[in-house]
Amino acid sequence: MSFSPISPVLVHRRFDDVDELAVAARHWDFDFLQLDGGAFEGEIFQAVAGHVLLSEGRFGRTLKQEGSSPGGMRTFAIPATPNVRFKWRRYEVVPNDILVFPRNGELHAVSQPDFHVFTISLPESLLHEVAELSGVVRLSKLLRRERIHCSLPVMDRLRRSVHRVIRAGKVDAQLLADPALQNEMQFEIPRMLVKALVAWDTSTGVFAARRRDRAIKQAEAYVAQFAHRPITVRDVCLAAKVSERTLQYGFLEYFGVTPKAYLTAVRLTGVRRELKEADPCSESVNEIAGRWGFWHMGSFAADYRRQFGELPSQTLTGVACRHHLQRRDAR
Repeated sequence: MSFSPISPVLVHRRFDDVDELAVAARHWDFDFLQLDGGAFEGEIFQAVAGHVLLSEGRFGRTLKQEGSSPGGMRTFAIPATPNVRFKWRRYEVVPNDILVFPRNGELHAVSQPDFHVFTISLPESLLHEVAELSGVVRLSKLLRRERIHCSLPVMDRLRRSVHRVIRAGKVDAQLLADPALQNEMQFEIPRMLVKALVAWDTSTGVFAARRRDRAIKQAEAYVAQFAHRPITVRDVCLAAKVSERTLQYGFLEYFGVTPKAYLTAVRLTGVRRELKEADPCSESVNEIAGRWGFWHMGSFAADYRRQFGELPSQTLTGVACRHHLQRRDAR
C-alpha cells in the first residue's frame, strides 16, 4: 500500500461517539463494543510518510476492540505509556511488549479507560529490507509471534521516536514535511522497530491456550450470533460447554465484566446502532428496544443512559435533527 495524501496528517480528532471514531480512522476497519457505562471520550491521530503509517489512539472507556489493521501492511502496536492496561489476544500487555498483527490484520483486544497506544503500519518488504541492512536474519520467524517482550531501553527509544513525530504533527501538520521528520518516519522508526523486535526477552514463556480462553471465544461467537434473541447466560454456558462459574471468572478476567453485563452491552450497542440508522417518522425507541429483548422501558432507558451518557430518545432525536438538516439542505 502506498499513500499520496495532500497533508501528512490524515486524521487528528477528538470524539464523543465511539462509532464515529471507528468510521473516521483511515485504513483501519474497527468494530468497538463499549463494555462499561458513561459517555465516550476518544482521540485518534494518523500521519503518513512514504509507505509508513503512524497512528495514535486514546480511548476513555472499556472497549472490546475487533476489526482489521491496514490491508497489505504489517502492523505493530506499542503501549504509549508505562501504565496502560489492556489485553491483546488473551495476553496481559506490559510496557515493553510489541504486539504483532498477523498478515490478515485481525484485531482482538480489550482496553481499559486509560488506553493509549501507538501503531506502526508498513509493508513487510520494507521490514525485510531494513532487517537485511541491519544484519538481522531471523525476522520471518519473529513475525510469526503475536507478542514480543523486548528490551525496555530499546522499546523506550522506539516509543520516544514515535511520540516525537506525533507530537510535532499535532502542533502543525506541515512540520511533518520537514526532511528530518520525514527521515525519522520512513527510515529511523522502521530501523528501531526491527531492532526492538530482535531484542526480545527470552525469559517470557510461550503462551499456552487454556480451556477458559477457548470457552470465552465460543461464548463471544454465540453472543454475536444470537444477542437479538432471548438468550440467557445459561444458554451461553451451554454453547461454550463450561459452568457458569468458569464463564464468570473468564469474563471477569478478560473483559472486566460479568457474562450478563457483556450480553447487555452487546444488546445496548445493537439498539444504539439501530437508533442512529432509524427513520424517526416510522420507528420508535420501544420498537427497536423490543427487537433486542428489552421490554421494561424504564429499566432499559436507565441502562442505556448509564452506558452511553444519553437517553435513547436523545439518540433518536439527534437522528431526527440530522434528517431535517439534510432535507433542508436538499431544497
